[in-house]
Amino acid sequence: MPPQLLIKARAIISDGHQLLMCWEKRIQKWMLPGGTLEPGENLQACLARELQEELALDVAIGPLLGCLEWHRQDQGRGYQEFDFIFKVVPPLGLLDNPVIANEDHIEFETVPIAALSTMANVVPPGIAAWVAQEYHKEGIYSFVAQDQ
Repeated sequence: MPPQLLIKARAIISDGHQLLMCWEKRIQKWMLPGGTLEPGENLQACLARELQEELALDVAIGPLLGCLEWHRQDQGRGYQEFDFIFKVVPPLGLLDNPVIANEDHIEFETVPIAALSTMANVVPPGIAAWVAQEYHKEGIYSFVAQDQ
């Protein structure tokens, strides 16, 4: 069976020192906030909707920073995922306080960017190095991460 194709919109929500990360309880992985594109939806609208649903945030979606392609297995099913990552300026004080999720299947934590490379269970593979080097640049960057 061919892998299922997933298109996601994700956010770099950072002040340059800290980064907001999302813990997905079902798969026990850390990832950038965001979610799956719905039919007929554009990527910016998808990310705005996901941030509203997950965090009750109404924010302006900034520039596209990159597109990450990665492959993974989950319960015997293959997935090919394209994560389109956008810069989102955090509302004042967001990263200085505990961030409460509006959905039961996720949790949020603000982590130092420097500590991201030492965190376990972060997907896609290679995202920590990419964030540390590229998150602040505008323009399109991409890489194909290692298979999960």
